[in-house]
Amino acid sequence: MLLSTISPALAGPWPAKPGETKLLVNRLHETAQSRPFVAGRLRDAASVDTDFSKLHLEYGPTPKLTLEAIAEHVSQDKGRVTDRQNHVKLGLVVNTPSLATGLLPPYFYRGLKKLTPTQK
Repeated sequence: MLLSTISPALAGPWPAKPGETKLLVNRLHETAQSRPFVAGRLRDAASVDTDFSKLHLEYGPTPKLTLEAIAEHVSQDKGRVTDRQNHVKLGLVVNTPSLATGLLPPYFYRGLKKLTPTQK
């Protein structure tokens, strides 16, 4: 009875609908200060400022394909030293059918396919 209710599910992230565009924007600023106690004496305060920005763009040209572009910028100011990093990532999300139970061996999947009725 339970086996007859198993059906393929979408694997991985959900694709965008055809023609749909999504833009996600993240911005974070963080300041941390510390006053180290070294050799029995309180030292001057040290601070670290961190800025993080991220743009995530998704576009669905077809029902089974989504194009992604991600741009990130991280800047860390440690007083006299500033560290900056930029990253750009491009990707594809492909909508493929998969068994909802996860990563099962292929022979197990073939056996379930034989036991479950197919829709026509």
